Amino acid sequence: AGNMTAEEAAKEPEFGTPDEHITTWVDVREHVETKFAAILAHHTQIAPDSWFRTMEEDHRVEGFGRETFVRIVSRVVTPDGEADLFAGLR
Repeated sequence: AGNMTAEEAAKEPEFGTPDEHITTWVDVREHVETKFAAILAHHTQIAPDSWFRTMEEDHRVEGFGRETFVRIVSRVVTPDGEADLFAGLR
């Protein structure tokens, strides 16, 4: 990928799912270190000299401390902005 100019970056497609489409935000901050260790275990995916490997803990928590999901359809009543994948099923 390398370095991009601001003009080149502006032409790049959006990364991820727009917030307005996300229906569920799950707080996984207590699992960030385990999650990050698992990501780093994929040696063929992340180069040994990648900046990713030196990311500071506060940035890890910020970047990986939640999982997001998009509910396409539900057969049970669920709240808007849910934080529990099993809401309405218990």
